[in-house]
Amino acid sequence: MSSLPPHSSQPHHSGAPARRSAQLDLARKWAALHEAADAIAVLAGGPAPELTPEMAALPHTVMTLVGTRRVMLEEGIGDLIAILEPGLKALLSIHARGTDAIGPAQALLGEFNAAREGLLALTQASGRPAGR
Repeated sequence: MSSLPPHSSQPHHSGAPARRSAQLDLARKWAALHEAADAIAVLAGGPAPELTPEMAALPHTVMTLVGTRRVMLEEGIGDLIAILEPGLKALLSIHARGTDAIGPAQALLGEFNAAREGLLALTQASGRPAGR
């Protein structure tokens, strides 16, 4: 760990480690979202959402973007986490009480799929990185 203060006057030689760390963090969040969606799919009585190569690559794609689109995508992933986490907890609570959770699980899974498609569409909104 560096002993330099955050605003050191020493030159910063590479942002690659920070970018790699941010990409790994985003990839972990993306993987956790899909694990949650898989659990929701079980409660919905259906198959897990398909993870296409484009969907799997979304964290990497986000890290190649700059500007507003990148911020929107990162916030969108955070928003999706904020929706799925309490939703999955509620579904598990319903299921634990022996109540049928299929309908609510299908609805939450539909929201996940729609949001995920929206995020993917945002990555493909333009042929060039945002901010250029």
